Amino acid sequence: MNNQEVEERHNHMKESMEKEFGKKDDFRVKAIGYLIIWEPYDVGEVPKGFVEKLRTLFHSGVVLASMGHHDCEFCINQGVKTLTREAQSSSEKSIRDEKNKVEYIFPEMISHYIEVH
Repeated sequence: MNNQEVEERHNHMKESMEKEFGKKDDFRVKAIGYLIIWEPYDVGEVPKGFVEKLRTLFHSGVVLASMGHHDCEFCINQGVKTLTREAQSSSEKSIRDEKNKVEYIFPEMISHYIEVH
């Protein structure tokens, strides 16, 4: 799934929860870091320590587990036979920006994408 598809999935889940429990969520969903092999993506350097901070952030608090198993398409396409743990995932993280009313969603593999691809 790409960023747009993830946002649509989360918006659908939010609408279902609102109907079921009657509580409106005013946060706008913004998905980041969901890559698909046939779509272009930005590459470049990141600040020193960024990936480690991202990993720490991902593993703190609540993690949305079992969002469907995913193997890194880029590694598979490059002929990698045995995927590392970092190249496999079934979870994502949600972080809320209270000030701007944005809920950021990103996959566990985001650090792998940054480091390897």
